[in-house]
Amino acid sequence: MKNTLPILLFLTAPALVPASATAQGFSDGDMYLVSQALPLGTGFSQQGLMRISPFDGSAALVKSFQGVTRSVAYDPFRDRLAMNCTVNNQSGLYFVDSDGNATYGGLNNSQAFQIAASGDGRIYCLDAISRRLHVVDASGAISDLLDSSGSAPFALGGPVFNSSADDLYYDSGTNSLFFMQWTFATDCGWTSGTMPSIVKIPLAANGMQISGAVQTAPVCLPIAHPENGIDFNADSLSAGPGGKLFLTMDDNSNSQFCRMALIDPVTLVSSVYAQNGPYIGAAATNAGCYSKALGRGVILDTFANELRAFGFGETGMGVEFAQGVSSDTGSGDTAKLIEIHVNTTGTSLNVYGTGTPGCAGPHVIGATKAPIANVPGFRITCTNAPPSSLGLLLVGNVPDVFGSDPLYLGILTHVDLFNSTELYAFDLDSNPLGYGSSPTDLALSPAIVGNTYYAQALWYWTSCSPSSSGLSSSPGLAITVQ
Repeated sequence: MKNTLPILLFLTAPALVPASATAQGFSDGDMYLVSQALPLGTGFSQQGLMRISPFDGSAALVKSFQGVTRSVAYDPFRDRLAMNCTVNNQSGLYFVDSDGNATYGGLNNSQAFQIAASGDGRIYCLDAISRRLHVVDASGAISDLLDSSGSAPFALGGPVFNSSADDLYYDSGTNSLFFMQWTFATDCGWTSGTMPSIVKIPLAANGMQISGAVQTAPVCLPIAHPENGIDFNADSLSAGPGGKLFLTMDDNSNSQFCRMALIDPVTLVSSVYAQNGPYIGAAATNAGCYSKALGRGVILDTFANELRAFGFGETGMGVEFAQGVSSDTGSGDTAKLIEIHVNTTGTSLNVYGTGTPGCAGPHVIGATKAPIANVPGFRITCTNAPPSSLGLLLVGNVPDVFGSDPLYLGILTHVDLFNSTELYAFDLDSNPLGYGSSPTDLALSPAIVGNTYYAQALWYWTSCSPSSSGLSSSPGLAITVQ
């Protein structure tokens, strides 16, 4: 085994990270909050964009913008946020990089009333006036989504839009757009009040026209309506666990209600994810998303000015994850929270093997971005780790694809410890929610571009015994440096 190792990964200090002439880009798992009420000193607020770390909940202002709305989506094709805001007195669709630099996208404010991204360069924008859906393709060309005949623009019918309740989301699993609107609670068998209704718009394979009938279903949760006269409004849709859609809602009561729901994108059947409350400010759930990194639903509590995280089936107050993400001037912020899902397909990050699950289930190993030499922000991540613990990251240049236990620890090892001519070990830290990450950026040297390395995370448990040694292991991660 070599001791004079060519540089693979450094636990870096800032001086060791090569400067980059471009934006660092977005990192997988980061959350971004667009809000009209970001904190700016006691009693004051500003509009803009904020980044929240999934590891420690730290929040940092990216940039102040004017005229921000709930309309924002991450486009991995451009590595930009597509958002509705105002820059230099011009309102409409902008593509915003991770440093907050904005480029106008060619649609005005009303034409980009709601925004969804397909992931391959198509941006769908709902027009509040014409009710048409505009499509911005990968080249920036703008056209209308066509009806099923392909000969005329498609337009939505139904109730009048309401900017505080609607959302637009693209689901790749069904190749469909989903839109939220209001319906009367009597559709769910209750006597009064309102509930959200979901609209499914199936798309043709090319994404430029619809492929069939539009479906609509009220979000009728399998619980008794707790209070007549309560109006439940949709905040936002995001990708949820198990291929479901994750919906957050708000209302005007602090009782324990379901404000986080799952919707099957095929059948449109809704179910309870979590019920927050009772607590003061439970109704102030003004935004939210499902965090793949945390394995939890995250809601914005604009009364307490914080993010709360909830696991499936949980009730109560959840875990206070990030503080100081809203102003203290009220509880009705116009805001939207999204998680960044970086498209690593074809970027030389490939998972192999199974590992040995821990007390919280199988680990998911990944990275914050593609392994590109001299690009900062590359970290290895691992889910379902023991909370607030120190783990070990093994990296070698030979894989053990099927896994073995050469050290008789009772776990599957997917890095070949004896045949690797390069072998490295790094720390992993986990937060109180079991999300693990290398504590600092791992810098990739240009000298190893084209080389493939194999990584695996190991964790020690005290809450159960997943193996004879108390250890668990993640699947392997093949990393080909670009």
